[in-house]
Amino acid sequence: MYALLHDGGVTLLGVEATATGVIARVRVTGILSNPFLVFPVVSTILFSMRPYERRIITLMGSNDAYLYKSGLLYDEVANMTGLYNALIAVEALESATASSRIRAISPASATSGIELQNWTVGGEMLTRAKFTSAIDGTITYTIPDSVTSAPYDVYRLFIEIFCPTTPSANARYTISWDGQPQIAETISGDRSWYTPALFVRNTIVATQLTLNIQNVPTNTLVMPLVLIPTDGAAVWNVITQPTLQKFEVADPNRSPWSPFNTTPPGTIYGPPWFVSSRYVAVFNGVMAPTITSASATLSILSSQIEPASFA
Repeated sequence: MYALLHDGGVTLLGVEATATGVIARVRVTGILSNPFLVFPVVSTILFSMRPYERRIITLMGSNDAYLYKSGLLYDEVANMTGLYNALIAVEALESATASSRIRAISPASATSGIELQNWTVGGEMLTRAKFTSAIDGTITYTIPDSVTSAPYDVYRLFIEIFCPTTPSANARYTISWDGQPQIAETISGDRSWYTPALFVRNTIVATQLTLNIQNVPTNTLVMPLVLIPTDGAAVWNVITQPTLQKFEVADPNRSPWSPFNTTPPGTIYGPPWFVSSRYVAVFNGVMAPTITSASATLSILSSQIEPASFA
């Protein structure tokens, strides 16, 4: 019989002299991510997840007394022709009334030849920028001076630049904001998601971010900027050939298959599971040229684990 301890720590309680030497007493603490008792897996299914939707849910069959170790199954991708890169995030929440810190920041303006297009998801209107005739241009984003727009925190900044065809070798973007010198990166034809920097929100003032894009094909789509907190959130970056149909992140202690699987074959960057309370926020970072009826089904496969302490 064995168990796996996640986020473990050791504390020295004391040292005692004995007739044959000394005895050290220690306390080992952590989370039994593979506990002695095997609990059943319960599926929580999120139907019709829209592009860039953030949904707060309660795990099925759960209660406040335990923690839960979960994997993902992402399938039933509908009306997303051309999808080749997905970014999925799950944020652990401490209670049913807690707010998610994941934010999508829509473009505020764009230069000539770039059209701003709106869509509504989860009761929120979002905006993307489409290069209708331009191949170069500048897009600005503004984070308002309010706590609700982005709470105090350290975030990973994600940018999605969706090219309908392979861009030229000199395609690139730069991004900057007050206090942050310009960051530059090449735009690739085999992925759409980029992570240029951390974004620190330590004062509540309006912040303007400037994104400049060069040498991309017409009909390139540039999405809302996404802020995901560096703590308490698991992120998976899934890359395949078009069109992504399915991926799975499976607990290797339970599944007889590889912990990462995609259809068509591809690559998943991220952890093989996440640990949370019964409350989580889920972000669906996917995009395709036409999103009027685009959706996917995301299943969270959870099993009970327990905080543990042994002395």
